[in-house]
Amino acid sequence: MSAQHTPVNDRPAATATIAHAVGWAVWLVPLHALLLMWGTRERQPSPTTDFAQWARFVSTDELRWSHLIASIGGQTAGVIGTAALTALIVTRGAPVGRSAVGLLLHLSGSSLMLSGFGIAAFAQPAIGRLHATQPRTAEELYHAVYDPAAFVVLLTGLALFSLSTVATGSALTATPEIPRWAGRLFMLAGPLFGIIGFLFGTFQTVGSLTLAVASALAAVKLTRSATQQAPRTPAQVAH
Repeated sequence: MSAQHTPVNDRPAATATIAHAVGWAVWLVPLHALLLMWGTRERQPSPTTDFAQWARFVSTDELRWSHLIASIGGQTAGVIGTAALTALIVTRGAPVGRSAVGLLLHLSGSSLMLSGFGIAAFAQPAIGRLHATQPRTAEELYHAVYDPAAFVVLLTGLALFSLSTVATGSALTATPEIPRWAGRLFMLAGPLFGIIGFLFGTFQTVGSLTLAVASALAAVKLTRSATQQAPRTPAQVAH
């Protein structure tokens, strides 16, 4: 005899638990934004113009923990939070196409960016420490690690991440519970952080702050409405 399984829709307690978890996961997006702001508060010296200063900068424990927590941990939180945000706004009436494009861009960009964050967290400190005893070897190792292919991967990831907030923000503007200005701020956050901020470092702080404000407001509106909506069984829907 085959085992009988109860559909999720017929288990209101399970549905409520999932909805509650998704609602709280949305708060990982503003957390990611705040971690981005912390992780980019200091600009690295240019290894091209002053390699010795760059080597000293990347050798500190503070910078390594910044990469581990703010970059790797933050981007991971951003992936989970954006997936939850996308799922929630689609159920609230956001356009499926724009929501899906935003999520796919975010997932693709984050995957590429995480490879760079791993290099920054583990390879850069080793290169910096090596410079203290073997400066020429350290520079050669740096150029071997950061070859053109590495820069293409990292910049492509940053560009995709930047574009993802445009698509997701556009979907947010069409979500009834969220103010349109919050969606527009969300749209601006990625380009400010990833494109303009890449050229002018101060705008990384502006972009991450913009993302934090827009996503926090969206989280407040979405979680508030979620707590007011109890899941309904098929029998209740029929009545």
